[in-house]
Amino acid sequence: MSAVEWYEEIGASDNSMQQCDLLTGIQVAKIERNAVLGDDQPRIRARVALVNAVILTQTCDIEKTSVKMLLLAQMMDWEAMSASMGGDSDEQFQRRRELRRGHSFHMVLLQDRASAPKMEWSVVNFRNLYTVPKSLVQEHVNGEGMRLRMTPPHREMVSQAFGKYFMRVALVDDLQRFETTVEVSE
Repeated sequence: MSAVEWYEEIGASDNSMQQCDLLTGIQVAKIERNAVLGDDQPRIRARVALVNAVILTQTCDIEKTSVKMLLLAQMMDWEAMSASMGGDSDEQFQRRRELRRGHSFHMVLLQDRASAPKMEWSVVNFRNLYTVPKSLVQEHVNGEGMRLRMTPPHREMVSQAFGKYFMRVALVDDLQRFETTVEVSE
């Protein structure tokens, strides 16, 4: 067990929103795969889906009245996600290890929780991001009841992992020759 609890319980009467609040079954718009061309304007198809998500928008920004949209990342149950990926037990073990060590840059692992509200080992997937009106998130929070909020330093871990994922750049490695260069002293 971690020395610091990963989550705090937020009661039904607390309608505040913070970074790394966990939301269950929130409505998001998912764009269908292809645009439909017609008339003079391209059109897209979207559907509403219910997802479990983590709020990524920083708390200081959520509190601003000028901020109208919040950034959410999809949160998935590890077992269901792993089963959908397939592979033998060695491949699944390797995925678990990479995820735990932070080597899967587009995902971050969240610890399970045995007490209510329960949570299975879960993964935040930064490839599945949603921008949702703050008013819709607030409406969801108001009706959700008991929910979980990540605590420091785990909240910062998720924020940092998202920052690493978002800012990664494939740079040219011109410095490889440094490893093999040997200076001879006279």
